[in-house]
Amino acid sequence: MERIVALLQTMLLGETVTVNGVSVRRTTLLGFEVPGGRGLLDMREAARKIAGLAKTRAVRVAICSRCGGDGLGRRDRGACGLCHGPGIQVTEPLLGWREARPADITAATTQAYVALAEARHPRARASLTALLRMLEPGALQDSA
Repeated sequence: MERIVALLQTMLLGETVTVNGVSVRRTTLLGFEVPGGRGLLDMREAARKIAGLAKTRAVRVAICSRCGGDGLGRRDRGACGLCHGPGIQVTEPLLGWREARPADITAATTQAYVALAEARHPRARASLTALLRMLEPGALQDSA
């Protein structure tokens, strides 16, 4: 939510911006209009409303379909063009892992364990292990 607040602080008076799929308009120096909001909202209220209305995207963790987890891409020429090196493809929640719903974190953890069981290359295993360590309960709060 801090990213949303930082973005709202930079908006000019009268400017309309789309934040995470939600259209926001700064109508006064201290007030914002958000769809579904009653009247003007201050910055924190607007950020909470935007976070609640934000479009969700499915969390996805998988071994890279192009390089198979080695991170080198076709013909072993440098970094893979799809995953850019780690050997896995991760689709994070729009607001990041710290603001993610518990269901998204659970789904990502489950998918990461399945991918780890299928991983043949050390680079993909290392990337998945690092992701799982980051998604552990308490790890996301410690990094805040």
